Amino acid sequence: MYFFNILFKDIFIPKTLFADVTKPRIENCIPFAHGIAYPNSIIGNIEWSEPKVTDNYIDKYDSIELKKNSNISSGDNVTVGSHEIIFTAQDKAGNEAKPCKITLQMKGMQ
Repeated sequence: MYFFNILFKDIFIPKTLFADVTKPRIENCIPFAHGIAYPNSIIGNIEWSEPKVTDNYIDKYDSIELKKNSNISSGDNVTVGSHEIIFTAQDKAGNEAKPCKITLQMKGMQ
């Protein structure tokens, strides 16, 4: 290994020479978040910890976008009922993370 480092220490080897077969991971995926509507209202505020995406192939020049199928974000007001948010991610090699599904449940006050 020492011999290899001496010969190749100043040679840039692009990442594209190595196959990335590892899927990114969506972490901090909670299955449910609950809220209670404001008094005499059909809407309420709901908060949860947003998931994060990690990958084995990210460096300071790369990033992976965490996409979601909804425009609802933590801290938003939502209507009474159930709302489903699905987060997805894909790295530059095309590997897809296992989706993260969060069900938001807003209950009305009675």
